[in-house]
Amino acid sequence: MINNKLFNDLSIFPNKNGIIKTTIDSKKYFIAYNKLTSTGWYVFTLVESSEVMTPIIKGVLSFSSISITLLIAFVFLQSILFSNLQLKKLVEERTKELKEKNKKIMDSILYAKNIQNSILPSENLLKKKFKDFFILWKPANIVGGDFYWFKEKEDNSFYIAVIDCTGHGVPGALMTMVANSLLNRIIEDTNLKNPSDILSELNILFKETINLNNRDYRIDDGLEIGLCYIQADKSKMIYSGAGISLYYAYNNDVIRIKSDNKGIGYKRTKDDYTFKEHIIEIKEDMIFYMSSDGYEDQNNQEGKRFGRKNFIDLIKKFSKEPISQQKDLFNKYLKEYMGYEDQRDDITIIGFKLK
Repeated sequence: MINNKLFNDLSIFPNKNGIIKTTIDSKKYFIAYNKLTSTGWYVFTLVESSEVMTPIIKGVLSFSSISITLLIAFVFLQSILFSNLQLKKLVEERTKELKEKNKKIMDSILYAKNIQNSILPSENLLKKKFKDFFILWKPANIVGGDFYWFKEKEDNSFYIAVIDCTGHGVPGALMTMVANSLLNRIIEDTNLKNPSDILSELNILFKETINLNNRDYRIDDGLEIGLCYIQADKSKMIYSGAGISLYYAYNNDVIRIKSDNKGIGYKRTKDDYTFKEHIIEIKEDMIFYMSSDGYEDQNNQEGKRFGRKNFIDLIKKFSKEPISQQKDLFNKYLKEYMGYEDQRDDITIIGFKLK
């Protein structure tokens, strides 16, 4: 239904939230809806009335092919044991249905990837502002809760950020769309400039958008972010962080500027929380790094976490190499460390030089 106009008259949704029954393209649907007060968006969930139960497909990207193999094996065993041709035919039909549904799900996720890619700043844009840079962006499941954000102001100063939202896959990707929209809104509709003020406002708006009407204590959504503001002359950088630290390599040493140990939008983060600011004098050949926790949290085949100390050691080692090669170096080292272990989290690393 992407890009299809579903409703000509929103008055059919009389309240801020509820459930109605309607017909779309000759099919009857139940529609659960909720209006987000901070953005004016409607969020809809459509379920065909004829469906009594929809299978819950867990880990569809990893396990759908295994399920198909098991079904085929089941057909083979049953045909040998019972010679039941009718059962074989039925299972084959179900296998075909599963393949078709799996294809539809994959097509939707791949389209979602295109949508998520559209909010990421282009390399051509970043080349205009950085002397050199690299970006390693590896969602665990095609799309995910990590993204990076860039915004330029009229005075040629600009922001660069790495954001890690709650969740993976499609739910995480939906969170990135909300976070991206709120960040753009803060810059475009307010006079806030300093990163700490922006994070405080983002904390409030995210709570209002996602968690305001959520009474379930088990559900607590939010994000972590490292946000840098660079002056137009590139002489100074102001950094504030909520769970994502800033590193810089200079004179054969690596300095970590710790973020606040508070997330954005979570119920446990107070509405009036003030984030710390750090001012860095930018010197020639300084290389700056920000990373979500996915790289540090990755396990090897023995279940050992990679860890922050090893990550800092890698920065120190790779910072001596050209920035254009560092993306491949981080990626290659990660693959060697993982071995046959699955990627457990979304991974984002950005490195950049300003002078």
